[in-house]
Amino acid sequence: MGSRRTLNVVDKNAKRIDKTLRKQAERLKWDGMEFPVCLQDIGKFEKSNDLSVNVFGYEKGYVYPLMISSEQYERVAELLLISENENQHYCLIKNLSRLFTSQVSNKKKCKRYFCRRCLNSYTRGDRLKQHQEYCNNYEAVKFDHPKPGSMLGFNKI
Repeated sequence: MGSRRTLNVVDKNAKRIDKTLRKQAERLKWDGMEFPVCLQDIGKFEKSNDLSVNVFGYEKGYVYPLMISSEQYERVAELLLISENENQHYCLIKNLSRLFTSQVSNKKKCKRYFCRRCLNSYTRGDRLKQHQEYCNNYEAVKFDHPKPGSMLGFNKI
């Protein structure tokens, strides 16, 4: 599970499992966890380790929320679940803004603040916080975009 690396983020040689990472993983509570970890078991891990875990999926060029933590711990792990047939792998998301900015029409490429539940973006953190007061009352969503070339129309004007 990628959250081990979240607690020990490094820029150089991030793929390596070093002594520091091993010690950090040993401090986490893995009781009752079966590997590979399924989404339903992440809640147990969160409560045992005081760590919020958000998991995003990827399909047809779009990233979307799979599981957004209902826990509000200080430490947060953002993971991308990559799936191909029966194979699945969790990858650490170091920067949500960099990952999601390509999905919004933002020509300036400035930092964006994203709501993890609905993926709406804001240029200011205070606007995101204001939005989250409302949005946190609802389930996370996956947007379903129309197929390229399809037509939208209205029949009751």
